[in-house]
Amino acid sequence: MSFVMRLIIFFYFLLLCAICAKADKKVNKYVTTLIDAKWKETPLALEAAEYLNDENPSYFWKFVDTFANYDLRNVTEKENYDAVIAFAEKYLSQSEVALMKLGLSLRIYSARVEMFTQMAENKNISVFDCYNVVNVGGVFTCSLEELEELASQVRDTYDTWLHPDTYSVDHRYHTSQQSEKIIILYGQIGTPKFSDFHNKLKNLAETKGINYILRHYLKDRSDKNVRLSGYGVELQMKSTEYKATDDSDIKDNAGKDSETTNDSMEEIDGINFVTLKKLFPDKQSELDKLQIHLLETSHEIGALKVWQFQELSHQAAERIMNSPTNEAINILTDISQNFPMQAKSLIRTKVNNEMKKEMKLNQAMFSTSLNIQPTDTALFINGLFFDLEAVDVLSLLESLRSELRVMESLRKIGTRNAVLLEITH
Repeated sequence: MSFVMRLIIFFYFLLLCAICAKADKKVNKYVTTLIDAKWKETPLALEAAEYLNDENPSYFWKFVDTFANYDLRNVTEKENYDAVIAFAEKYLSQSEVALMKLGLSLRIYSARVEMFTQMAENKNISVFDCYNVVNVGGVFTCSLEELEELASQVRDTYDTWLHPDTYSVDHRYHTSQQSEKIIILYGQIGTPKFSDFHNKLKNLAETKGINYILRHYLKDRSDKNVRLSGYGVELQMKSTEYKATDDSDIKDNAGKDSETTNDSMEEIDGINFVTLKKLFPDKQSELDKLQIHLLETSHEIGALKVWQFQELSHQAAERIMNSPTNEAINILTDISQNFPMQAKSLIRTKVNNEMKKEMKLNQAMFSTSLNIQPTDTALFINGLFFDLEAVDVLSLLESLRSELRVMESLRKIGTRNAVLLEITH
């Protein structure tokens, strides 16, 4: 290999190292906060069963019957989720399924599944090293044969039968008012022999009047904790560096078009556009397009002039309203959660005059009828007011479920959509 070729390779290597070093030094300005619960992961299928139980206890037992032989452990979480949603669609309306998806994403029933598992651990169920353990009058067993034997002695052991504590959240199968005998199955749906235990206890409940209670029990646990959703984390930062700002030219700049590019940002992602435009005056248009693209995709939070803030909220609304219908919510979420980084691209959005008129009309109407000022934010669901300073997504979900139950009940008796709209407004 010639000396020149080696020298070229050496310089290429140095250039690559320099690029990698620069990339490592680039600081990501995102602040990500994650909140984990103190307990380990719980199966999504069991959380779905709890959700369905709150909708209708009969749905819970239909769920258990359906998934008793379904191996929930050896399939992916996506396959479990799809199977659960497919089951729910047989009994719930489209709106109810949508709320169920929200509830599952928030993991609102993970704590209840963990509670049942803690009940089992308090009984030292783990010493049996079984997926499914039965409490028959104070005697614990994970053997079907022993269960058969204990069940056959129900009448003979009445005086020595120990009555366990029960709770309102327990899942009872065909509760018998005549019998005080309770058999509790601590098990996980879809594990080996669960179906055998479940079917046997169902038969005992139907033929001998035994009160059969099912409680979730997780023998094998994940190493990961449950990732919580629906909780806000506020990060407050204050700059101790005070700068003098000359605002004498604010009035002069106030009339500038909102589509004017922010020329004060000379360098973006290491590219000096002022220098480039001087070197290549014939490429002004292409450089402007590149500058706009980098502004919109850059993670850097650039400084804005005071006059550029005047219509920023209107420009954000214009961007959302002009987006495709199926993308509007996603764009609203993106702008709301990443507003400082979105501001650079928003200032070039032209606001339609008709939209400005509509906003002023809405402000006047809300101020007169609802006492909502332009700087206030309010949320109404079917006429119910929610204080955004106090409401959270968990309580909001429960309110939506309550309202939807009423709407679904009216729909099932034949109430038309037009009538429902009149009732809720």
